[in-house]
Amino acid sequence: MPVDPTAGMLTGIPADNGSTFTNSVTKNSVMLTPQPDGGQNPGYDVLLNGTKVGEFSGYLVSVPAFSPNNAYLAFRFDNVCGVSCAALSINVTDITSKKVIDIQTPRQMNNPGQNIGPRDIVNPFIESYSWNSDSTINLVSYFVKTNYNDIAKTVVYDRISAREVWNYNLVTGKYTLVQTLPE
Repeated sequence: MPVDPTAGMLTGIPADNGSTFTNSVTKNSVMLTPQPDGGQNPGYDVLLNGTKVGEFSGYLVSVPAFSPNNAYLAFRFDNVCGVSCAALSINVTDITSKKVIDIQTPRQMNNPGQNIGPRDIVNPFIESYSWNSDSTINLVSYFVKTNYNDIAKTVVYDRISAREVWNYNLVTGKYTLVQTLPE
């Protein structure tokens, strides 16, 4: 089933110049500042009110959102690993504990990024996320096959697994399958 790349993969704000997210209620500010090494997936220092609390890497930042109690800031990072290979993760800054949490797709493959054909690669895909409560996030995720079309010079994404809603608890670090979405 074809996947619209604007639904998730490789859409967002390039974070190469840094990004700042300020909570309008608490005035807490989370800033992503580029590390000097750069690269395809540059590293970023995560600063909470000017103090470094962790690091992330990625190319694009999208969908920033504070938790209902304003104790966390989540956003999605897109990482590029090749012309038809990308990985998405949800990155959370815990404002109270002053730490960062990296949330990957709940189902893991034996060989992420594995080739299933000459130019076909399987990648995990996080379509969306939403806050479920003050400390839990729901993720919609599945696997996609990416195929680079040499003639059109484009990448085609095809979903090859069911769309699943997973709940991730930021306190326990545990995933719970909520439901498999109908086709």
